[in-house]
Amino acid sequence: MFKLYTTKDLTRMLHCNEHVIGYYRKYGMLKGIRVGHGYAYSEQEIEQWYEHYRGCDLSNEDAVRIAVKLRGIPDYKKKSAVSSKDPGALSAAIRSRSHYSTKEEQE
Repeated sequence: MFKLYTTKDLTRMLHCNEHVIGYYRKYGMLKGIRVGHGYAYSEQEIEQWYEHYRGCDLSNEDAVRIAVKLRGIPDYKKKSAVSSKDPGALSAAIRSRSHYSTKEEQE
């Protein structure tokens, strides 16, 4: 069984506020699982994040953006739910929803 941490747990562990954790998620540094009104993060995810960004200043949004540019996003985070063999699959999936369809598709 693996351990999950909430955003509040991470704020206590990392001595930061919830906005900073939100920046990590926004820029793809941490991937959380949406649970109710919040997010949960696996222990493995947190350990990998720590190893990859250890030594970086991650105290605010600008610092997070710079760290992502310098260190990049780890390869294990770049996996997409849509197959890379079919690059049009994502846009097709989005267009299939009625409120995203274009005028040509509606006619």
